[in-house]
Amino acid sequence: MTLPGALLLPLLSALVAPAHAAPVELHTSHQLGVALFPEGVQYVFEAEARLPLWKSDHFLLADGHIALAGHAEITPSFPRVGPVLRIAPVAFWDATFRAYGTWYIGAFSSILPFDDPAFEATKANKRELVADGVRTGGWGLRLDAETRLKGRAGPVIVVLELQWRHHHVEAYDRDLEWFWDPSEMLNVSADGDVINRNGYLFFELIKPVKPAEGVPANDRKLWIGALGMWQSSPQSGDRNIRLGPVLFWKPANGPTVPTMIVGSQVWLDSNFTPVFPPYTFVAANWAR
Repeated sequence: MTLPGALLLPLLSALVAPAHAAPVELHTSHQLGVALFPEGVQYVFEAEARLPLWKSDHFLLADGHIALAGHAEITPSFPRVGPVLRIAPVAFWDATFRAYGTWYIGAFSSILPFDDPAFEATKANKRELVADGVRTGGWGLRLDAETRLKGRAGPVIVVLELQWRHHHVEAYDRDLEWFWDPSEMLNVSADGDVINRNGYLFFELIKPVKPAEGVPANDRKLWIGALGMWQSSPQSGDRNIRLGPVLFWKPANGPTVPTMIVGSQVWLDSNFTPVFPPYTFVAANWAR
């Protein structure tokens, strides 16, 4: 599914020319999701300027690009904004770098501080923190680095992701040492890291059609598969592992028709964060 590095450079030299005059492509996406997680609802918007890297029709290189995007999301607990850099030179590998600023407004599950990294984040324990007036507001800086390997064999698609996220969070009214992060669902140090390992396995039942002579484009698609996640915080020792089915479905052609994302994951393992009911989510994504 991948090419050895020693073969890649000769391949690039032989098959492509740099796209010095390639036009910049502008893309936008909106995503609205609901889930059985502490924030309940989330809206995400991204606007991206994408520069194609190669003038080639080779399947490994045709979609190669570098992109700079602006990201904005909002939940009941916080808004988050920042730039995103994506590098995707070949079809089977890409890397993404993000820098986000977050404003925690002191609502729902943010910010819930505690002194012991082994805090058990049950609903009862979190409600007790709120009743005691411990919940507070603050701000945060999050730095992300992500790399992905992607492969396809006929209708089978495999994606492997490795993500590192560094959180630096300051509370307005106190020194913060540990807090429960609602988006990670982990006990996290106020200046600490989260490592996320994801694996996707899909079967492509409906494949989008690219435009060709006499054939119009059609971006309908249907992917059915499974998603596995293993998240951990090295400083606190907290972790969770989830696995379950996921579906990507775009029922009709056109930019006004969203891609529906539906999934449910059972908790296979969890450390200090209790095992919740299955993590179930539904999202609609509009991209153009």
